[in-house]
Amino acid sequence: MEITDIKLFHTKPGSKIKANGFLTFDKALKVKFMLMEGTNGLFVTYPAEKYTAKDGTEKWSKFVEVFDKELTASVNQSVMAAFQGNVENQGVSQEPESQVVKPAPVVTKKNLPPF
Repeated sequence: MEITDIKLFHTKPGSKIKANGFLTFDKALKVKFMLMEGTNGLFVTYPAEKYTAKDGTEKWSKFVEVFDKELTASVNQSVMAAFQGNVENQGVSQEPESQVVKPAPVVTKKNLPPF
């Protein structure tokens, strides 16, 4: 799978979530992601929802899970480069605004495939 588009949306300064956005793979699959700051630095994560298991403990269920280590490394490297490029090289503040890395194709109801 090849990353064909990355869209970044910077969040408020001081937030653990530094950016969120969308990754497009092979111009066919769009996946939401978040760039978060943890104790060991920045990392890419995907949306999840909290649920209560049968034993009463709270757990998280991921909407997207990547099993291929090479794809994970590629995603991490691409998102980090896009984020650093937007913040440092282009002088973009970390204000909550959209930063488009590559232009995305326009999708309308007319050109969507039938389900």
